[in-house]
Amino acid sequence: MRCPFPSALPMTSKPFDAYSKEYLQELLAPTGEVVAGLESRDEARQIDVWYVPDPQLTADRLQLGLLGRMAAQPCIFEPYSHRPDLNQVRSCVMKLLVTLFDALRAASRDRLPAPTESELPRLWILSPSASPTLMKRIGGKPDPSWPEGIYFTAELNRAGFVALDGLPETEETLWLRLLGRGRTLKQAIAEVLALPPAELKRDKALQLLASWKTNIEGVEYLNIEDRELAMTLSPAFVEWERRAREESLEQGLQQGLQQGLRLTLQTLLASRFGRVDDRLESVIGYFAGLTPEEYTEQFPTLLSLSRDELVARFGARDGNGNGA
Repeated sequence: MRCPFPSALPMTSKPFDAYSKEYLQELLAPTGEVVAGLESRDEARQIDVWYVPDPQLTADRLQLGLLGRMAAQPCIFEPYSHRPDLNQVRSCVMKLLVTLFDALRAASRDRLPAPTESELPRLWILSPSASPTLMKRIGGKPDPSWPEGIYFTAELNRAGFVALDGLPETEETLWLRLLGRGRTLKQAIAEVLALPPAELKRDKALQLLASWKTNIEGVEYLNIEDRELAMTLSPAFVEWERRAREESLEQGLQQGLQQGLRLTLQTLLASRFGRVDDRLESVIGYFAGLTPEEYTEQFPTLLSLSRDELVARFGARDGNGNGA
């Protein structure tokens, strides 16, 4: 049964860090290998999210829209809650270069062909926004084959910078914009809430967003920006809480109906045969597991068949669905 209050994320002094890693893990895990907080082998630096796609799950990955397109090859995701400065971008590029050289050395050591360009990892820096000054300093330029808001540095660096507030507000970019801030995040949450309840990613996103809000409010001192962020996340939290309570109530009602049905069947069979033993209990178990339509169709047999006939027909079932 679903807990009525979200608890997917560990309490931490860095709520966005926990949310972004868990969020990318949840979305990408069904389509490949994903590791959050991976230690770089040659440097005391931690890779936020490392991902390697499974080529057999390409169709599933493409359901993630632009995020799935970005994850078409091994990659490093470095999400930021605030726009990174030049030195933070350099640190990200360093992580990538260490990973690149590690892959090349491993191939040489094992006497394997060097990885092709498509097999080498790419870096994606996810930022709430981008400034013209920073893009100029890192050589970030748009690519007409990619949506607005994405900038690429020199191919030598294999790095892409994603300004989340610059992405078009389309279904394709939704799962990325949930990592944004301010209006970007508020709009993305509204779009998630508008998705059909049966959409599995909707449920998971709401759970993680609600947990993010819980983590923020667990910090001892909140500044104005944190309080505004918590307010932005409130609709997701409210919907998650409503859904959780609704599911808990529904499961409770189902359990109550099951218990009531079993009691009714026990009373009926006891009135017919005097005592309900283990073999008749198995008949009750069979009828309690039927759908309402199946139950209505088969109920008359409870009134017409003898005890032995009921046990033979509906009693303990073997592995092939036959009566014991």
